[in-house]
Amino acid sequence: MFISYTLSLYESIKMSTMFITFLLTRIKISEVKAMPSTVSGRELVKKFLQESEVKTTDLARAYGMTKQEVSDYVSGRKVNPAGNKFILKVIHDFNIS
Repeated sequence: MFISYTLSLYESIKMSTMFITFLLTRIKISEVKAMPSTVSGRELVKKFLQESEVKTTDLARAYGMTKQEVSDYVSGRKVNPAGNKFILKVIHDFNIS
């Protein structure tokens, strides 16, 4: 039973990764509109992470980043164009409002 649970969990993670990958192929970074400040966007992403089962490690894996980078961008410790694009992309990909 443990093996079947592990495989189904693995398959679930694999399917989630495939879905996120699909979502990522539907948008180009250049299509993301620039915002003067992403403070409110960061708050939306933080709230989304708290209310959902999505973890920063999941986002890091899905977007090909380190957990520390994702954490820095979401918390606002790192504020730069790449971080702003990441926040906007997460908001778009997960349809956060």
